[in-house]
Amino acid sequence: MIGFYETLGVDDVDAIHAYLDDKQQNLPDRLELTFLQKIEYWFNFWMAKLGAMFPELLNATRTFIM
Repeated sequence: MIGFYETLGVDDVDAIHAYLDDKQQNLPDRLELTFLQKIEYWFNFWMAKLGAMFPELLNATRTFIM
């Protein structure tokens, strides 16, 4: 992804972070997940965390996930 350090200032980045944080906090109020959807969400969440720490693990399992 292209960096935006030339066009965005610190205030702009803070505003984007505040906007995304607000959207994340309001998401559970707008979306009610079923039990199976919650399991899928947490599975994907932890797979992404493991993939960030161990990219080779994520690459090895990419064909099974996608």
